[in-house]
Amino acid sequence: MIQDEELRNLYKISGEESVHKLRIGLLYLQQHPQDETTLEELLNEIHSLKGDSRIVGVEKVETIAHKFHEILGSIPRARHGAPFCCSAWRKREPLWPVPGGFGGHRRGRSRSVDVW
Repeated sequence: MIQDEELRNLYKISGEESVHKLRIGLLYLQQHPQDETTLEELLNEIHSLKGDSRIVGVEKVETIAHKFHEILGSIPRARHGAPFCCSAWRKREPLWPVPGGFGGHRRGRSRSVDVW
């Protein structure tokens, strides 16, 4: 739990930006599954969110980010001769909103979960 209000606010802003970038990137990747650059950017973004969450002690978000990073990291890369596809995670339960995270949409409902 983050005790410092300023740090908590910075984390919340940063986390919301990360979630936004991840959503946009995933939508783009669904339409452009060969775009390895976008996949790498998503991996970097989720890795940063995971690290930020660990630093400030928000374990729920850190755990979800870790799982998400594993899913993205398991997608085969085009350079290995096999095109990757977003279907690697389509069968999984949606990750948004992040439990204990920043809020979002899931099956048409908007909700947030307070981590503090």
